[in-house]
This record gives sequence, structure tokens and C-alpha cells, in this order.
Amino acid sequence: MPSRRQLIAAPLILGSSVVVAGGMRSAFATDATPTAEIDTAGILDGEARVDRVALAGLARARTALAAGWLERAQRPTGVFYYVYDPVSNAYETSVYNEVRHAGTTYALFQAYGLLGDETVLGVAEGACDWIRRSTVPVRTAGRAFLDIRSGDTSLGGQALALIALLERRRVTGDTSVDALIEELAKFLLWMEMDDRSGRFYNSYKPKTGMRLETPDVVYYPGEALLALTRLTEQFPAGSYIDVAKRAADFLVHRRDGDLASSGKVPREDHWLTIALSELYRLESDADYAKVAYLQAETMIGNQYTAADGNPERIGGARSGISPVNYTSTATKGEAIVAAWGLATFTDDREAIGRISLGAQRNAQFQMRVQYTAENTRRFVEPARAIGGWGANSEDPSIRIDYVQHNMSSLIGLTHLTLDGDLPIAKPLSASQGHTPEST
Repeated sequence: MPSRRQLIAAPLILGSSVVVAGGMRSAFATDATPTAEIDTAGILDGEARVDRVALAGLARARTALAAGWLERAQRPTGVFYYVYDPVSNAYETSVYNEVRHAGTTYALFQAYGLLGDETVLGVAEGACDWIRRSTVPVRTAGRAFLDIRSGDTSLGGQALALIALLERRRVTGDTSVDALIEELAKFLLWMEMDDRSGRFYNSYKPKTGMRLETPDVVYYPGEALLALTRLTEQFPAGSYIDVAKRAADFLVHRRDGDLASSGKVPREDHWLTIALSELYRLESDADYAKVAYLQAETMIGNQYTAADGNPERIGGARSGISPVNYTSTATKGEAIVAAWGLATFTDDREAIGRISLGAQRNAQFQMRVQYTAENTRRFVEPARAIGGWGANSEDPSIRIDYVQHNMSSLIGLTHLTLDGDLPIAKPLSASQGHTPEST
């Protein structure tokens, strides 16, 4: 996966790293640790028959554990310590990333929707406030969400900021930021290329007023499509659906050739899978479902299984390199969960069985490698790592997006298992929506 821009966050710098003093901000994560009565090892056994209800219950508890880690990592400004090294017990403070901040904010609102915990909501609101303060007006084009230092806007950051605010709206019912959502959406629409081809510029430089095709991050378009889909769900009176359909047509049929006809995908793209799985609910284009399923089936086909001879790797994402990347595995989990939701929506029982098992094995792997009280004793301050995820078995450092993606995947699995579907906002009536300026 191409790395996001990691830029020096001048307003946040306290030094290259901060050694953490004793004492915890709260006992939230420790309190959320699953009780000893739960047969965690049995639930997470990748070779055993899946106990789906017990797995979902554990996933819910582990989501609370992860939210507790983010609570402790949040700073008074609403941003987070970007990386924590449990070996040195130090936070990295010289880098930050606006795209991952927005994604983490989204995951926190998802967690609040699942858990209903006011502490989680407080952390999410703090992160949301920082997004609000980091937006600026763009003449005739709404508002842009800015990178901390460069002052530029990325397509992915703008899209995920919208997705975070829309999730806030869904789970809280609070419409007080609708005006900001509309302004951010106006900018996103403006980022579509002038030929209205469904292609988007990848960045914007306020100093020059230029929209640029660089940096070419392959996941930005899928993030933009998901934002447009979520906007359509909550504001159907707008013209978002038309732009979403153009974007989907470009991604499904033209960017990498006609994926629906070829029967294969050029890369595993979790944001695109999520977006197409949801867009199908609004616009039943068979090719949307076909590509979403192709993506999910490819990811499931690249999972480690019992046949590989290493029980601890079962459910992990096979990438051709070792060790298993925990976050890459989690993003695949998000996509597989989305495809499971699509199969649920269409009542495809055969697909539900096959795809849900892939999601369950993925979740088992995620929870086997999550930091808990049982596997953190070697660290300087074990409690500070609890709830997080390292990069892999050789790199124990925790980064906010590692936590974000694992949380989102576990939350989706929990909803599908216990509630019967993903908690996707139902489109409002046309009279409740709004109409942005013409695109």
C-alpha cells in the first residue's frame, strides 16, 4: 500500500518523541478487557468451527479496548499522538497525517454507534472539532480540509473528513454541522475534473489556487466515492448520486479497464469495495456488486488458511512478504465485511456463508494480535499498549490508523452478526435533503 504523506506537524511539535510519564489518563481500556470467564483462545481458534455470536461479543469488547487506547493517545487539541512505541514507552510527535486523523475520527464515531459510551463520544467530538478548525473557505468552492503544515488539501483527506462528519450525524442525530458538511461537499464536487468524467484531482494548493493530479494515491478515488455515497444516503435531494455514478463508472469500467468484464481486479482496494457495496443499495447496477464481490473474493483467496501450516497466521492477509501486515489485514477485513453486508442486502445466502467466514477468520486474526493484558507484559508500561495493534510481529509500534482500521472491521462484523445488517443510513425524503450548487 502506498504510504500517505507524513509531514512535520509544526503546531504540534514537542520534540521528536515524548517519553510517557507514569499514570494513565483513564482506566477505560483496562476496564474493557474481556473477563477471564470468556474462552478467548477457543473463540479465536482459526482451525475450529466459528462461534459467531461469541466472536461478535468479543469483537465488541475489543472495540471498546481499542477506543480506550485512542482516548489515552488524544491530545488537548483533539489530535492524537501519531505513533506510540511500547518498547521505549515514547510517543512520536514530529509527524502527523490529516487523512489518518479523519479516518480515526470516523472509526471513533462508528465505535460510539456500537457501544453508546459517552467517553468514546467525547474523544470523537474532540477529533471532530480539530477537523472543523482545520477547514478554510475556498472562493466559489465551499471549504477545504487542510493538511497541518503544508496547508494543502488531499482528495482522500477531504473525503474522509466528510465521511467522519456524516458518521457523526448518523450516530448522534445532531444536524448542527450540516452547513459545514455542505461546504466540504461543495469542495469535493469541485475537485471532479472539468470534463465531468468521474475522475478527480488528487490535491489542491490554496496558495496557487491549483487543482493537481498528484500525488497519485490509488485509494483516494474510492474514498471520494464512499463520501459521495454517504452524502446521497443522508441528503438525497442533492446531485451527489449523479457524481457518484460517474465516479463509479470510471473506477469500474475505465481506470483499469472494464473490471466487470475481465473478472479480475488489479489491486485489492478496500475503500472502493466499501463504496460499491453501499452504492449498490442506492443504484442497483449489477457491475457495482460484481466488482465488490471480485474484490472481496480476491482478498479471501489471499488469506492464510490451516493448509499453510501455521495456525497463528490463519485469517491474516497474504502479501508475498513476511511478516503478516496487521493493518493490511484489517483493511481487507473492512472490505470483506462490506461485501458480506451487500450479500445480506441482496439475500444471497450462498455468498453470505462464504464471505462471512472470510470476515470471521480475518477478525479472529485481528484479535489474536491485538494488545491485551495477556500479551503486553514485556513492555515498560503494559497498560499503555492495551487496545492497540502493532505494525506486525517484528514492529510493535502502534499508529492511529492501525487502530482505526481494526476497529472499523470489528465493528462491522459485530453489527452484521448481532443486528443482521450494517448500520447504513437510510436515505431521507427529498424534502429533508439539500441541493448543492450545480455540478
